[in-house]
This record gives sequence, structure tokens and C-alpha cells, in this order.
Amino acid sequence: LRDVKEHPMVRVEAAKALGFIADEKSREVLQELSGDLDPIIAKGCDSSLSILEFKNSKKYDPLI
Repeated sequence: LRDVKEHPMVRVEAAKALGFIADEKSREVLQELSGDLDPIIAKGCDSSLSILEFKNSKKYDPLI
């Protein structure tokens, strides 16, 4: 995700994966890169943070 030489879509997919992992280390990386100069990466990290927050909320039920 931090490798700016990678294609933006590869980086966004990495951000999505971190969002689904939903641990504190993932949160730190996503928060850091939500300010990326590339708006595609920044938006991808913001969206992934939303996924992470939802997975850590009481509303998330993995059985549904």
C-alpha cells in the first residue's frame, strides 16, 4: 500500500484487504494513507476505514 511504484488499483485493493482485517495496525496504516497525495488512494483508505469501523462495531454480524 505504501509502495508508490505500484499501480493505484493494486494499492486500493491492499487498502481494502486491510479494512477487512480490521485490527489496530491496519487502522494506523489506513489513517496515515488517507492523506495520500493520490486522491484514488486517499479515497480507498477512507472507504477501508469505514469497513474497518463497521467490522469492529456491534452492528457487524459475520453470520449474516
